[in-house]
Amino acid sequence: MNPFSFINENYTIAFQSENLSSPEEAEIVLLCDRHDDAALMLRNAQLIDLFVKESKVMLVEGIPSMVEIDPRTRMSSFYVKSSVKVMGWDRGVSTSMWGCSSKIIDAVLEKERKQAVFLLKFRGSEDSMNEEEVTLKSECDRSFSQFMEIMKEEHFDHVEMAFNTFQTRNQAMIETLEKTKHSMSRRFVIAGEFHLIQEKGNNDPRMSVAPLRDYLRDKKAVILKHKYEQLV
Repeated sequence: MNPFSFINENYTIAFQSENLSSPEEAEIVLLCDRHDDAALMLRNAQLIDLFVKESKVMLVEGIPSMVEIDPRTRMSSFYVKSSVKVMGWDRGVSTSMWGCSSKIIDAVLEKERKQAVFLLKFRGSEDSMNEEEVTLKSECDRSFSQFMEIMKEEHFDHVEMAFNTFQTRNQAMIETLEKTKHSMSRRFVIAGEFHLIQEKGNNDPRMSVAPLRDYLRDKKAVILKHKYEQLV
């Protein structure tokens, strides 16, 4: 299947630059993500893999801007089979950034570390994991539970944190796109849906996607939203 057919079948175009005649021609492809939804991550990976003959860069959420990682250590890039350079577009995790205690930050970093260790050993099917994979998956799940418990203990409002950090994080995405604009590679940005598409009914200016859209307007860019009904 060619990329255009795959896009037409599995995505809707949420935004397309004025100077772009087809999403296939986009130099920047922004793909919506719903964290920990493996079906969406797999679909995004399948689209990226269709661009087999091209140099590709994936810019992923949750990793500091321009920091390169092993694709296998992040769920958003885990399913990509073709050769791709994976880097972050985000701000770094810090107490000043999140407005929280160092205990929460330590729990976040430990959760991320455990997930990376598991994914490096994971063969892609939870139905047929070996003993080592089961152990690592249990440790990964336990670290997530501990993270959630610490947030509850400290009465940390992660929703308010998301609102307060939204613009500075989207600005980091813009800055990363600027830094990579001469890379001669097609860039795929993986981000939570509300980083790319305005949430209906949410008029809080802290969560506005207008600055990102303004930046993309004169670029060759497209934002693709999943056709969720296709996943049922």
